[in-house]
Amino acid sequence: GSGNHVGLFGYYLVLNLLVVSVAWFNAWRSLNLVGFFFTFGVSTLWGSKFYKPELFASTEPFLVAFALIYTAVAVLFALRQPPNLRGLVDGTLVFGTPLVAFGLQTQLLKGDSDAIALSAVIASAFYIVLAAVCLRWQTGRLKSLGEAFVANGIIFATLAVPLGLDARWTAATWAIEGAGVLWVGVRQGRIVPRVLGVVLQFLAGVALASDLRFSSSLTAFANSEFLGALIIITGGLFSATYLRIHADKCHRFEQWGAAALALWAFSWWWGSLFVECFSRRDEVVGWAVFLGLWGASTFAFVWASNRLNWAVFQVPQYALLIVMLLGAPAMAVITGDPWEEMAWLGWPLVV
Repeated sequence: GSGNHVGLFGYYLVLNLLVVSVAWFNAWRSLNLVGFFFTFGVSTLWGSKFYKPELFASTEPFLVAFALIYTAVAVLFALRQPPNLRGLVDGTLVFGTPLVAFGLQTQLLKGDSDAIALSAVIASAFYIVLAAVCLRWQTGRLKSLGEAFVANGIIFATLAVPLGLDARWTAATWAIEGAGVLWVGVRQGRIVPRVLGVVLQFLAGVALASDLRFSSSLTAFANSEFLGALIIITGGLFSATYLRIHADKCHRFEQWGAAALALWAFSWWWGSLFVECFSRRDEVVGWAVFLGLWGASTFAFVWASNRLNWAVFQVPQYALLIVMLLGAPAMAVITGDPWEEMAWLGWPLVV
């Protein structure tokens, strides 16, 4: 009843140091689990009732210490025997510790999105470094733990982006991150990173679409929106083709995901091309650039289709036929002449 939180958490710190001491000599699952739940359970109860922003300096060190302690316990336990990451105890320590600790951190920093984003970046860097150490360790026992820490690092990096950056940078980062995670998943033969990579690609598109302005004041093809779209397109095409090339290492249903990614990238390219040429266009070369780039990109996609032996990359040529059939009448109605606006430069290439 004294309200002395330093005394309370100091007491728990001593107990948890004893838990680490035990873990150093003996793999005792139940002790680890009891210590984890009581430490973070009492911390959560105290924080919900008594925490005030002015107590941050005397509270934050304990939260960091508790998180480090139970991460160390997970590593020490893995050195004694291979961790069962699907089990209640091991899964709680490896995945539950960062989840609960970061949840408490967001409450300590409530309202300060920049500080929360910085915390996520620090947590991501910590887990990536820890993963590198575990994966380089000369024992198979730490391999699965290292891969789990890689996942934690990726999750925190993903969380940090929307907290600290706007939607366009978020989209670009998620697209690059998704392609990288998928690449790692294919190389390691693990399905979870591959699925996460595909999901990140689609989330990147949603993030960018939520911030599109279609402003006529922006310079065509030289603005952040088009750059973000180009990164999404590149990430989607890379991921789709990489899954196609390494189809023997993936499940059959993942080829549907690869096809969806390819169509996703095509749609972003066509939509971006239309926006840049007609929402932010030069009145003289709008149709010429639109037709020329659409025709040139279609040629590239069909060439890739032949190289990959993949029918999905033939979709753009049918889309081009639709553009040809509808484009000329549309130009005749809009401009009065399908050859105006230097379209005579684009039509031959399209044909």
